[in-house]
Amino acid sequence: MHKLVNVYLLFELCRNASENNELHDAEVGSARRTAKEDALKNSEDITKYMEGISQKEQEVVHRILEATKAQAVFLEFLQNDHSTQSDETQ
Repeated sequence: MHKLVNVYLLFELCRNASENNELHDAEVGSARRTAKEDALKNSEDITKYMEGISQKEQEVVHRILEATKAQAVFLEFLQNDHSTQSDETQ
């Protein structure tokens, strides 16, 4: 009878360990899925942020180029004006 009780207790311990392992596997699987979803969302957020930064940088560069072109036109005007005045004084 004593051996039968020991076998039953051993069986219960194995069954509990197996159930705990299954529960643990389910928890780990859920955590992995959540982590994967979070990583994808964060990746999308980072990509959108970088695209936004890139767009802003492009706008800034465009404004700098426009200002540079305007200054070049103005400098050309000043140079022509200076040349005209220089010719008139000679």
